[in-house]
Order: sequence, then C-alpha cells, then structure tokens
Amino acid sequence: MQTAKGTLKLGPFSDIQVAGVSPAEAVLLNNMFEKKGGGLVDLEYTGETKDDPTEKMRQKYGGKTVAALFPGDSPRLPQTFAQAKIKVKGVPNPVGMKE
Repeated sequence: MQTAKGTLKLGPFSDIQVAGVSPAEAVLLNNMFEKKGGGLVDLEYTGETKDDPTEKMRQKYGGKTVAALFPGDSPRLPQTFAQAKIKVKGVPNPVGMKE
C-alpha cells in the first residue's frame, strides 16, 4: 500500500502536517474536512507499506466513521492513490504504464 506526506487543511485558516497517510486514510480525511473548506493538499509519495490501515483508522477516527465510509466486515480499501483518485506527487508508474 502506498503512503504519502503533506498538509491537511482543517478549514480555511488552519492546517497541520501529516505523514504515513494511506490511500484509504486520504479518502477518509478528505471526506471529513472538505465540507469545512479543508482536505489534503501538497501530498508527496513517501513509499510502500504492507500494513493494513483499517485498525489504525478505527482507533484514530472511530469505528463508526470508518464503517460509514468503508462498510462491511472486510471492506476493500484502495491500495494506491490512483485507485482513491487522489493526486500525489512522485508516485512511480507501474511497469509498462505510460503517463
């Protein structure tokens, strides 16, 4: 699973730096903060991880929040930022893919 770092705008006047953001967490954060004029910006690819972000997100944001966005006992989470439709700088292209 891909990871990134960048800025999370909490609203029009406040932001924080974030790191280790998975595609699924990016979807969740954008869903939470875009309504308030915020969301993730300036994301940069930082690497790959084999960790499953589901439990981390449940602990960090609450099980109900995660279940509302990714329903089911074993939800299929986006593994790449392309699957999540989130623009991230520096993501390597898969072998054989053209830009």
